[in-house]
Amino acid sequence: MTAADYGIALATRDDIPGILELQEQNLPDRGGALSVALSHDWFEKALVDMPILVARRDGAYVYGPVCVARNERGRGLAGLFAELRAQLAGREGVLFIRRDNAASLKAHVRMGMREVAEFTHGNTVHAVLAYEA
Repeated sequence: MTAADYGIALATRDDIPGILELQEQNLPDRGGALSVALSHDWFEKALVDMPILVARRDGAYVYGPVCVARNERGRGLAGLFAELRAQLAGREGVLFIRRDNAASLKAHVRMGMREVAEFTHGNTVHAVLAYEA
């Protein structure tokens, strides 16, 4: 399977239930490394202000704005990042990743992001990464 097997597009309101399901699968109590669960309302408001991208294969959601389904990792979905850069050309992006999420840190550095800072929230250390779109 390659990136060409996915359809990458801007998310719509109809995508929110799938994004929430994928988010749920990646929360700490399910073995994931997401730091926070965002609400349906948050996504409704975010769709107005920022591009949220999804990748679909056979009608299934395989990427949300915050995570990639476990069985879809390593299959070329970095194309989502390329599309995000195109949508936000000329703008700097900043994100944070839990320091204990080595796979995510490695993937984001491979996509050209650079680590610029670190912070601790509670007992969890986060790396801050940045990129220019």
